[in-house]
Amino acid sequence: MKEQKSSHLWSRRTILELGALNTMMLLSCRRPPVSGAAVEKTDNKGSKELSSIDFGPLQSGTADFLDLPSGFSAVVLQRADELMSCGNRVPAQPDGMTCHVDADGNYVLLRNHELGDAAWMSRRGPDVKTDIFVGGGPPALAYNSAVFGGVSRLVLNPERLRIAFDAEQDDSKPILRSNLVLAGTELNCSGGHVAEGWISCEETDRAGHGYAFLTRIDDETLVDARSRRITSWGRMKREGVTLVSEIGAVFMTEDHANGCMYRFVPSDPALPMGEGQLESMVVEGVSDTDPETPLKEGASWPVRWVRIDDPQAAEAPCREQGQAKGASRFNRVEGSVWDGSSLWFIASTAGPVGAGQVFRYDPAAERLFLEVQVTDRAVLSMPDNVCLAPWGELLMAEDNYNTGGGATHQYIRGLRADGTVYDLVRNSKNTPDDCGAEFSGPCFSPDGKYLFFNVQTPINATVAVRGPWKRA
Repeated sequence: MKEQKSSHLWSRRTILELGALNTMMLLSCRRPPVSGAAVEKTDNKGSKELSSIDFGPLQSGTADFLDLPSGFSAVVLQRADELMSCGNRVPAQPDGMTCHVDADGNYVLLRNHELGDAAWMSRRGPDVKTDIFVGGGPPALAYNSAVFGGVSRLVLNPERLRIAFDAEQDDSKPILRSNLVLAGTELNCSGGHVAEGWISCEETDRAGHGYAFLTRIDDETLVDARSRRITSWGRMKREGVTLVSEIGAVFMTEDHANGCMYRFVPSDPALPMGEGQLESMVVEGVSDTDPETPLKEGASWPVRWVRIDDPQAAEAPCREQGQAKGASRFNRVEGSVWDGSSLWFIASTAGPVGAGQVFRYDPAAERLFLEVQVTDRAVLSMPDNVCLAPWGELLMAEDNYNTGGGATHQYIRGLRADGTVYDLVRNSKNTPDDCGAEFSGPCFSPDGKYLFFNVQTPINATVAVRGPWKRA
């Protein structure tokens, strides 16, 4: 298997910072199989060297619809349309997600559902249902009764989860309880991990929508989304957020072909969801990060920020306001994660083959680096959600639309410190014309024992994976 390599090498200091960060907090974050314990990479002169694989080749049929490395196993925690403790049914299209530990030592997953209105739902087929609410109709606390997106919560007992993996008893049920937290929000795609819980973002900027919402670890019942709306962050087609308290800023991505990269600077750093200023990124000398002539991998540019005068986008979308002041265009900015000193973020459909760019922003230097630019969709294709693994590497969940240009599957892939990419999880349910259901929401349990993620329509499942993580 070929590997793609970035010209930028992470420093040992950065790797240590990554590991230390994950000890404190893991952020919620898609690949052909490798064929042996090592893969070949070829330099410009054609000579070959070996690069070790952390976990080995993927094994076909490891777990139901998943291919995993040897020694790994998976448990499906919940599927769409299953009855939750609150009486509602699990919505389809599980997406961004995070994991916390509550006061009782249980894992708490807060999980987005990327759903729109009834017309949007009908175009997704019979697996995406609208009759999910107890009583038959939208709940009174729905933010908008005409749309079906939202957030659900799963509380998992760690010991029961261990038993489920060990198969010591057949009736083990890891989920203690589950419930709907937000309803009536639209296209809840990704978001961001915060101390209180999870920020859920609407990937739309149509009237009345395009906001971020705070959900909490202890939200045991449906909450009024209006009371959790973070209005000061503005209204946009927001994909995800990364709150970086040590520098007093919140970074936001925009999943739009003409999107921007944003930051919110609070007036009071202790109140990041309070009043403040929304700004968009200007990459000096690069008005468009996805031009017809591809940018050079490994290149870097100075960065500055311009003010968004109307964050509520009453007259014009935030991206148009920013670009009128010189803000740079990014082609569908999606996942982002802070590594202790830099912000990594992904433009999923950008680059020379339309399959992704991975950027790193260094706020101390006010500089942007293009670390990876996809040129071979068999190595990496359309990365979307991203998270930090406990061993300090980035994990990227792909979102391939079809097989055009060489993509044939959906994967979760890792990015090593030397810039090479490896395969960790593959969706085995695909056809020659369809890459299969995308992965979303990868995140680790805070103790580093389990990787959780979602698989979208038509599988519609939330999964836990256990493996020899310490080998990394």
